[in-house]
Amino acid sequence: MLKRDLNCLIVGNNYLAYILSIIGQEGKKGNLLLDDDRVNLGSEWKNHIGLLEKKYLENLGNRFTINSLIKIVNYLELSNSVISFDKRYFLSCDKVNLNFKEIFRKYPELAGLSLTEAMNSLDFTEEEFDETLNLIIKKLEVKENKIVIENSKIHKLCTVLFENYKNTKELKVKHFWQYVEILFQQKISKELSFDEFSHIVLSLVSPRYIVNEKKLINDLKNELIFKGGLFKNAHINNWQFFKKRVSYLELNSFEGVIKPNNVYFVGKPNVVMPIRMRSIGPVYTMAHLKIEGFKKDDSVFKDLHNVFITYFPFERWGKDIFFTRVELGIDKATAKVIFPLGKGVRSKFYFKDMKRIIFEIISSISLTNLDEDFVMKNMDFIEEETFDEFIDLRKFKDHKKQNKKFLITEFNHPQLGHQINNIVYLGPRKYYSYGVLSQFREIINIQ
Repeated sequence: MLKRDLNCLIVGNNYLAYILSIIGQEGKKGNLLLDDDRVNLGSEWKNHIGLLEKKYLENLGNRFTINSLIKIVNYLELSNSVISFDKRYFLSCDKVNLNFKEIFRKYPELAGLSLTEAMNSLDFTEEEFDETLNLIIKKLEVKENKIVIENSKIHKLCTVLFENYKNTKELKVKHFWQYVEILFQQKISKELSFDEFSHIVLSLVSPRYIVNEKKLINDLKNELIFKGGLFKNAHINNWQFFKKRVSYLELNSFEGVIKPNNVYFVGKPNVVMPIRMRSIGPVYTMAHLKIEGFKKDDSVFKDLHNVFITYFPFERWGKDIFFTRVELGIDKATAKVIFPLGKGVRSKFYFKDMKRIIFEIISSISLTNLDEDFVMKNMDFIEEETFDEFIDLRKFKDHKKQNKKFLITEFNHPQLGHQINNIVYLGPRKYYSYGVLSQFREIINIQ
């Protein structure tokens, strides 16, 4: 039987909600995790991570004795990332030096150096790079928001790239890094800080992984229960507010009414609830489409699995549809397309545009059994709108201050603008310097 009075209610159907619940269980009682499948974070945000995020999760596991995170490698599968920009392709691998070399070879304008000078700047080993990341994690753990260790070889290389990004007059260079920011931080800024820029550089050249979230959640759930944590699969039916706070909530289970002191939403609801989460800037969401009936060309992608092709069309910057990812399977492709989220806006309004862009991508990478009419007829939505969200911060001079303006208000009285004081939102509608890595840090800091 659940307690009526709770310290914290944590709502979310994702592994970050479970981590928050387990950490919150340390020294505290009366926390409840409500695994509500209507509240979640997007798969792009939480299930596509890099080496920095992997190391941070391992450190979280060691710090709070969470075995599933200590052994996070058991829940990860290496992915192969392809970036298409300006009719040139960059295929990443699991070797950092090789990735840097491939970037400088394909996009020498990013460094502002000659190809020889750029290659000569890569005077560090894989072991030195790994040690730099370990030092970054240690700094982040003590609440220092620095992503690069000063005086390291990696720091010097990031400085060269950042100076060229700041001073170049080539729009293509600016837009390349803005696209990479969308890919790894799910935000669009007018200008990147040095630390934000360093994070996307490290993410670009590091190995990328897919999280097996179903397996991870199952094991985290067992650890939460073993540690005495409270867990419930249920929905919130009714809300009661009093003096700008959630007074009580009624669940759709036999326990009925609960009274939490604080409520944490780890993600956004995909149904109408009596709260409104006001984003700090314009929001984009993502549609998922599938195309069945053809195979990837093994002469191009031999021995590669989990191939993700990210399309950065320079000529589409500033249009509604400007960012697309395609995942190649054995006999089908899955496409993910960003489009603006707004009142009355539906993904089907952009369907024709989406289909044409997706065909351009898959036809440019040598696929077998490829026919335009066939592809167009066999392309359809899997999900017209997902939990994935991308925040546009380009109108702000100092977007770091915008989180103070993030409001959660009563849906029935949004004009009053009253912040509900005991609800906390964790997710990409707020500003995070380093994407999901910053959210990992926030989970610790709110305890």
